[in-house]
Amino acid sequence: MPSRVFFRIKAIFIGDPYYVTIMNKLIQYLKETKNELKEVVFPTSSQTITYTVLVIVISIVVAVTLGGVDLSLRTVLKKIVNAQSDTSTLHSSATGSKATATPITR
Repeated sequence: MPSRVFFRIKAIFIGDPYYVTIMNKLIQYLKETKNELKEVVFPTSSQTITYTVLVIVISIVVAVTLGGVDLSLRTVLKKIVNAQSDTSTLHSSATGSKATATPITR
């Protein structure tokens, strides 16, 4: 018993209107694509090099900026956490309590 694929291929070669329409649309699409590519203006090699260097420089500047912000926020948060733990320790020793606070480290 022949498979469905065989019948589809046979229908294409015989001229089934459904498959002929699909093939015509595909051929039309490829022709239009070819014509569009003829109108494309590609950048020169010097423009490509300039834009590549520009992208690399901007990427480095953004990376350094984000790294600096991350480092400064981490430092500020560590100081805040350590300051809170120091005041907790001072408060507990002044009241005579034996409990001590330990700073949270991650």
